[in-house]
Amino acid sequence: MEGVPKGGLGQLIPNIFGRTSYHFVTEREVADARTTWNKIAANRFTDYLNKHKAAAKKASGNFDDPLMWKGRGPPAIRRDYWNAMCDKWATEDFRHRSRIAAENQTKMPEATLHTSGSKSFERQKRKMVPPIRDPTIETHQVERAERDDDEDPRIQDD
Repeated sequence: MEGVPKGGLGQLIPNIFGRTSYHFVTEREVADARTTWNKIAANRFTDYLNKHKAAAKKASGNFDDPLMWKGRGPPAIRRDYWNAMCDKWATEDFRHRSRIAAENQTKMPEATLHTSGSKSFERQKRKMVPPIRDPTIETHQVERAERDDDEDPRIQDD
């Protein structure tokens, strides 16, 4: 991102893995924990930015121009970082991509289903509904099981 001081936005999130007394057993666990941490942090940071973009827009008189939001950023983000992000959000290319993304979301709402892991909540919900049971099939299965028990020499009646 242009205008962001050297070191980038990665400096906003501290390296917590160096400050803990817990040690993972394998390098794979460290990599998995790092990946999970980065995903959660990215989602929360995006939510944080969206919340403060809305607050900056409201404070500037509901102007859609991100250049009007300069200097109205959240306290946790340095002013020069916030101003650089406002400059980026004001570019025609960024606004064009945002418009296309918003249009695509409205065209295909099924593509934005919430997920739990790799399966959508709707799919998980359908999977958890008990299957419809047919009493005639169950009766035949019980009868067959009883018949098999009668023929099995290992099972003895006392």
